[in-house]
Amino acid sequence: MRTLRVLALARPSSHPSARRSFAVLALFGAVTLSACGGGGPSIQTEPDSSTTSTSEPEPTTSTSTGEPTTTSTTAPVDGQVVEYRGLQFVVPTDWPIYDLASAPKTCVRVDAHAVYLGSPGTKQDCPAHPLGNVETVLVVPLATASPLALARATTVTTLNGMPVRLDPHPDEVGVLTVVIPELGLVTFLNYGESDVLAQQLLSGFALAAP
Repeated sequence: MRTLRVLALARPSSHPSARRSFAVLALFGAVTLSACGGGGPSIQTEPDSSTTSTSEPEPTTSTSTGEPTTTSTTAPVDGQVVEYRGLQFVVPTDWPIYDLASAPKTCVRVDAHAVYLGSPGTKQDCPAHPLGNVETVLVVPLATASPLALARATTVTTLNGMPVRLDPHPDEVGVLTVVIPELGLVTFLNYGESDVLAQQLLSGFALAAP
């Protein structure tokens, strides 16, 4: 198992937001980095029905267990639609979308808004500066997800018709962790002091149309 290079950039601060940032990196950094094939991402800006593949290294900007319960949600009004391995969700139009399979040196950061799709690479090109903590989305195959993150996702529910497992205490690490067994995916919605935007993004998660 390899950990993200960014973990070695700095020592944790005593400030709460800094401690949360390193807790986030502990979750992200524990992602195993085995290669996975199939199902690249597609991005579109609503309501355009066309799709654009993110095949270039640069980002594409057009773009506790128990009985299950049902989560009723409302998707964001404006944004770009991202599809990845059967999952569909909406993010703001100015967020870059990174396909980590096509750009394995991309640094998975929590200090800038972005969407990262796939398993983080083993040789990320990360800047050596203090980390902030803002909303980001990381979607990884279930087989490569952090055991720590999977162990936290104990609440069984449905999200827009999808059976999922959620971390019931996301504020402890500042991450909404969503396990989607049907698609073999795990998503991490990182956030800073407030989870309002992350919850709004989560509300748009659904199965992509066949």
